[in-house]
Amino acid sequence: MLRITWDQESSPPRLRLHGRVSGAWVEELERIWAQMKGNGSNPIIVDLTDVTLVGREGRRLLVDMARQGAELEGGPLMQFTIERIRQESRNSGGHAKKGE
Repeated sequence: MLRITWDQESSPPRLRLHGRVSGAWVEELERIWAQMKGNGSNPIIVDLTDVTLVGREGRRLLVDMARQGAELEGGPLMQFTIERIRQESRNSGGHAKKGE
């Protein structure tokens, strides 16, 4: 299960994820991400602090989001995953954020 909270009032807007970024939930996250991007929000912070698992398809989406300018944040347990996603995004010509 994945709970997605979209805080449009914060500056920059923040997308908080809670749970597993895998399976059918990836499609829902992708839909919400497209809606946020369509609103002209840039940058958007994607908070992974409460994520417990990132599946293969979720990782691909997060890499794509980072390429599009998402700023990934997370607690100590997610730092390795976040750094790998940032690295993959940079290697494929995307934006590099925080800790380049």
